[in-house]
Amino acid sequence: MADTHQNPHAIMIPYPLQGHVIPFVHLAIKLASNGFTITFINTQSIHHQISKAAGAEDIFAEARESGHDIRYATVSDGLPLGFDRSLNHDQYMECLLHVFSAHVDEVVGEIVEASATPVTCLIADTFYVWTSTIAKKYKLLNISFWTEPALVLTLYYHLDLLRKNGHFASSDNRDDTVDYIPGVQAIEPTDLMSYLQASNITTVVHRIIYKAFADVKKADIILCNTVQELEPETISALHQKQPTYAIGPIFPANFTKSTVATSMWSELDCTQWLDTKPKGSVLFISFGSYAHTSKHDIVEIAHGLLLSEVNFLWVLRPDIVSSDDTDFLPVGFEDRVKDRGLIVPWCHQIGVISHPATGGFLTHCGWNSILESVWCSVPLICYPLLTDQFTNRKLLVDDWKVGINLCDRRVVMRDEVVTKIKLLMVGKASDELRDEIKKVRKLLENALATDGSSEKNFNQFIRDVKWSNKQFRQNMADTHQNPHAIMIPYPLQGHVIPSVHLAIKLASNGFTITFINTQSIHHQISKASGSEDIFAEARKSGHDIRYATVSDGLPLGFDRSLNHDQYAECLLHVFSAHVDEAVGEIVKASVTPVTCLIADTFYVWTSTIAKKYKLLNVSFWTEPALVLTLYYHLDLLRKNGHFASSDNRDDTIDYIPGVQAIEPTDLMSYLQASNVTTVVHRIIYKAFADVKKADFILCNTVQELEPETISALHQKQPTYAIGPIFPANFTKSTVATSMWSELDCTQWLDTKPKGSVLYVSFGSYAHTSKHDIVEIAHGLLLSEVNFLWVLRPDIVSLDDTDFLPVGFEDRVKDRGLIVPWCHQIGVISHPATGGFLTHGGWNSILESVWCSVPLICYPLLTDQFTNRKLLVDDWKVGINLCDRRVVTRDEVVTKIKILMVGKASDELRNEIKKVRKLLENALATDGSSEKNFNQFIRDVKVKSQTR
Repeated sequence: MADTHQNPHAIMIPYPLQGHVIPFVHLAIKLASNGFTITFINTQSIHHQISKAAGAEDIFAEARESGHDIRYATVSDGLPLGFDRSLNHDQYMECLLHVFSAHVDEVVGEIVEASATPVTCLIADTFYVWTSTIAKKYKLLNISFWTEPALVLTLYYHLDLLRKNGHFASSDNRDDTVDYIPGVQAIEPTDLMSYLQASNITTVVHRIIYKAFADVKKADIILCNTVQELEPETISALHQKQPTYAIGPIFPANFTKSTVATSMWSELDCTQWLDTKPKGSVLFISFGSYAHTSKHDIVEIAHGLLLSEVNFLWVLRPDIVSSDDTDFLPVGFEDRVKDRGLIVPWCHQIGVISHPATGGFLTHCGWNSILESVWCSVPLICYPLLTDQFTNRKLLVDDWKVGINLCDRRVVMRDEVVTKIKLLMVGKASDELRDEIKKVRKLLENALATDGSSEKNFNQFIRDVKWSNKQFRQNMADTHQNPHAIMIPYPLQGHVIPSVHLAIKLASNGFTITFINTQSIHHQISKASGSEDIFAEARKSGHDIRYATVSDGLPLGFDRSLNHDQYAECLLHVFSAHVDEAVGEIVKASVTPVTCLIADTFYVWTSTIAKKYKLLNVSFWTEPALVLTLYYHLDLLRKNGHFASSDNRDDTIDYIPGVQAIEPTDLMSYLQASNVTTVVHRIIYKAFADVKKADFILCNTVQELEPETISALHQKQPTYAIGPIFPANFTKSTVATSMWSELDCTQWLDTKPKGSVLYVSFGSYAHTSKHDIVEIAHGLLLSEVNFLWVLRPDIVSLDDTDFLPVGFEDRVKDRGLIVPWCHQIGVISHPATGGFLTHGGWNSILESVWCSVPLICYPLLTDQFTNRKLLVDDWKVGINLCDRRVVTRDEVVTKIKILMVGKASDELRNEIKKVRKLLENALATDGSSEKNFNQFIRDVKVKSQTR
């Protein structure tokens, strides 16, 4: 691609405040070091202050010496250079709101017209109100850069919800907990940003906020200076609205020394003074570059410092109270503290925080200050003054436990200042804060590592920018065909079904698909459907789907169900050789070059074969993300004694990333077994080591149902929630996937009242005991409900097909239908069906939720126990049958009646409709699953061409 297309050229415009300029500059350098051309625009006022403080006109000169292509320009904000923007704040804001855009428009137009390197995107601060207009005018990608935490962004983003619910812009704002913002579990009104707590909401800043956060919703991409692990739910919820990437913390490559000047005041070097102080003995105090406070508070803090007797370094801007009052310290204060205190108008903050002598930070809670302090493992006293700082305080003190409050909105008093300083600097509480901040620091460090979440998100952003460039897409279209994927499902019906529907969806999006079933699975499906080519009808729609079969290493007549372990050993040791041969033949023979291998996550050989044939390795997980992440983190379960221990722990598991808590009894059956050396366990160990080498993981779930889990997995490697994967016509697939002949039960269902039928089925694979079948049968008899029961002949075993009570079928003939197999979706979607007694297979769950049919859960093996947790405990759309106790007919009756009629039934139906709505929204054009699916396609195309 380097030969046919230039790298992106971004115009970057920070908001004219130092706290915004700093991360913008560091982002510019990071983008430039990744091949971007950058044109960086500061306002003339900001440039004047920085260049005066730094003594250099070209602030990017040193960065340019490293080979970075960074151009620098300035633009008028509409006011004279000598105008005091701090003293005349409102007038300045009105100018930014109404006048500044005209100057920006002119400058951007000139750059676009003059640049030999075509400009591709505009990266502007989220607080600007004009970004979408100017980006659209010059046909540029609109990228919004948010320099604060995602929590603050999402609160502004959802002003409509705060207004609607009476927590903002009401004549009498509510003071109860805010618990309805997507991605925010709960926040108190007193922790909202100051502008959202104000009584006057018509100020110029409010008008900027309203316009800016309407405008950001038109952005193509949002970049956020935070870490995904610190705000996973918030980032996930925002990403569902539009592409949002946590790429922070954005620091200079050399943390303590930036190559670019960003300070608006001369920075004093305090190293010499700090060198004279013992390790961890100095309290650093600074209220940032913008905030103001009262003379009273300054005086009380000064007296507190006197009384505390700690060493301190205090940054006191001359305008900290106001531009008109620069005499605010108590008389004689500086003389009384001269041996242990240093007071400066400004300093090199990172140099101070990173110095070994610094042991604490009394801060206004600006976001840059927080990130820098956490990076240096320096705990904080929080003294928020305005805007986002109150919300940032919540993160620091309440959520991360790395800071303490100063007075917490009460009047600042010297006695409390002393108390809090001592708590921060020495003693048990201080030690606890330091332990916690080291943990958060580790999260930041991990995020910035090569395989960390922020680095991955940053690289994903770069791919998105390149893909969004029309010329790049055109070059790819001119020189490359659409992707060709070989797809291989695991040879069980529950895995084949979503794989088939995924194949059709990919084909309908331009992929060429070669779908490979085992000869055994193909034989059963074609025998049941009466068709040799299961994709024939799908191909009539113009889809390029080829079909092949491969031996699993055993004869067709071999009974795989009766000889499960022998079959599994064959899949573990023999099958890969047959797959390798088949893939090699397809790669060699195909006119359409094969680009990727999409294989079931349970296969142990995917990475080896993908690597051999230079294919993208795409792992398709057909179950919920919760099950995936538990298998993925087997090492943690083993390490903590919840798995593969001589005496497994039975307490709550609360250490799996993305899983708040799960009981050991809700783990998959294989993780609860005493014998962990079976062939299935060996498959699990190998498969979940192999999946960590995948280029992409596709997951048949919905992001809104498992946001934290998907987010945590995505931090490990690209993971896309693209479910539920259904056929385009939900009730009728164009491809046969059933291994048994499906009886059509419509005629019988048509005779039954709406919602009166209980559907009973235990899936295509699971077995149960004769005792349970008998008790369920008696329960159905006693319940007197209509029912349709799928009873596979091998449900107990192939040797015992006579398992129903004598005379049962005669006694229920008027209200019960018993069949060996049926078209399940046809039954669940029928108006007569009102409930589902299920084994808890994932496909069955998704289908039942889609049809708003609540469930009785009777898990039998593997993931079904974990699926039950989601259904019953988390989503509240199902109830337990006996819950691992012995199945009894009396409980069967009780649970059927709870499910089918009454108040509890109504509650279940209300809840399942809510979950159904989430699925429906996810599959909409702008829904999370559809967006994730499209993102996956873009990523495959880009990665396949840039490998």
